[in-house]
Formats: sequence, C-alpha cells, structure tokens
Amino acid sequence: MNNLIDTFVTIFPLVLYMLVGVGVKKAKILDDSAMQQINSLVFRLFLPLSIFNNIYSSELGDVNPGPVVLYALIFNVVLFILAWIYFARFEKIRARRGVMIQASFRSNFVLFGMSLSMLLLDGTGTGIIEILLAVIIPLFNVMAVLALQYYGEEKTSPAKILRGILVNPLIIAVLIGLLVKTGGIVIPSYLKGPIASMGEIASPLALIVLAGQFNFHQSADYMSELIIGVSVRLIIVPVLALLGAILLGFRGEVLIAYLALFASPLAVSSYTMAQQIGGDHELAGQVLVYTTVFCSFTIFAFIFFLKQFAFI
Repeated sequence: MNNLIDTFVTIFPLVLYMLVGVGVKKAKILDDSAMQQINSLVFRLFLPLSIFNNIYSSELGDVNPGPVVLYALIFNVVLFILAWIYFARFEKIRARRGVMIQASFRSNFVLFGMSLSMLLLDGTGTGIIEILLAVIIPLFNVMAVLALQYYGEEKTSPAKILRGILVNPLIIAVLIGLLVKTGGIVIPSYLKGPIASMGEIASPLALIVLAGQFNFHQSADYMSELIIGVSVRLIIVPVLALLGAILLGFRGEVLIAYLALFASPLAVSSYTMAQQIGGDHELAGQVLVYTTVFCSFTIFAFIFFLKQFAFI
C-alpha cells in the first residue's frame, strides 16, 4: 500500500500541471500564439538554466556513466533500425512512415522525463540524467531527421543537422554545466540563487504549456497508427528497455533515468520537425497528444512495479 501511495504522490504533480494547462486553454486565458511564445521561452531560457543547475549541483556518486550511456545508445539505435524495417513494410502511406519511426524512439526526455526524474530523485543524484541528456538528445535529432527526411518532402543537409545540434540551447547548457563542474568553478550565491529559481520554473511551466496545446481533432483518421504508436511508445519500448536494464544489473537512480528516457511520451519537438521537413505532422501531433495523456497511467504502473520489487 505504501508503494501505491508513493507512486501516486510522484505522478500527481505531473497530472496536475497538465490539467492546469487544459484549464488555461478552456478558459481562454492564453491563446495558441501566447502558448507557443511561452514554450519558446521555456526551451530557450528556463530549461537550459534547469539543466545547468542540475549538473552544477549534482553528484554522480558511485555511478559509472560509461555502461549507462552505452546501453542507452545501443538500445535506441537498435530500436531505430527495427522501427524503420517494420514501418517501411507495414505502413502503407509513405508520409506517415517517418513519423511512426520517430514516435518509436523519440521520447520527451527533456520535459516530461526530467520532471519525473526530479520528483523520484527528490532533486538529488540527477547527474546521470544530464550526462544521458548530452548524448541522447543529439542522437534523437539525427535519427529523427534521417527518418523524416527520407520519407518527407524537404531535404536537409548534414551541415544543417550538425548546426541544429550545436546551437541547441539544451546541448549548450549541458556542455557549459559540465565545463563549470569539472573545472571547479564556484558560482557565487547571488547568481546561484536566481539561476536555481528560474530553473525550477521549467518543468511545471513546460507541462502546463504542453497540455494547453492539446488538439484532439482528426483522431479517427489515424486510429490504427495511434493504437500502434501509443502502444510502442508507452508499453513495448519501456518494458523491453527496463527489462534489459534490470537483467544487466542496473538499479536505483540509473533505472529511474532509464524510466524517464524510455517511458516518457513522444517529444514535443516531433510535431514541429515533422511539419518542417514534410512528414505527416497531423499524425505526429495526435501521437504526441495521446501518448502524453496515457503516459500518466503507464508510468504509474512502471513506478509501482519497480518500487514493489525494490528495483528503485
């Protein structure tokens, strides 16, 4: 019973933030344009500050990041290849193939995953999260562009992909954070306090804005893709990833990091990227909405299971 209550306490804030976002939209407090501007502010300012502060303040402890990162890399690359093979064969509409491939691997590790891991770890021991972030986010971007470009309309050069990764505010925040941390640079308290305060805004505001942009129209047009996409993103992938990690002996904060990485809903940027490159962006938006809605239930189940068997 205690594990059930603890799991509910962990998940409830995330659900509440999204309910607030839906309420803001229903009450017309903010329009879509304002939501997009706030989302941009979160991505360009608050999230980078949150990531930087987490790296600066956290310790890896006894965790060796090498095997942790290697497992995440290998699993995601294999997943990408298998998803490509499957959807190239069974998805009949070409414009939807890249979107479905992207939905298989590209989790919302930055927004939803970090919020989840911060709650489970109580703000401590998140160093491994930031190291995974530095490696996985560029990988996600490259794989997403490859899939969407191949099956999309607009062609993107390798130079443009590389430039997009290098100027990504989240990657820049990770690199600066690691530089400051490893360099032994001490940030004065009059700077550290404001940086931490602004970083704390990131996750709640990001989830409120995310829910405020939900759009449930046209779901019937994509029913089979939605069933497959939601099942793969929220059930099949996390079950396989967490089972493999457990069999390899990973426990505690590492399993929490993998839960945040593999069990989170589809990334928000998936919709924008599909729209820009030429995939079926409406399908991407629908998968985004439904994975975000249903992930509260699936993540609840995963947390309860992992706690019940003392894996975390």
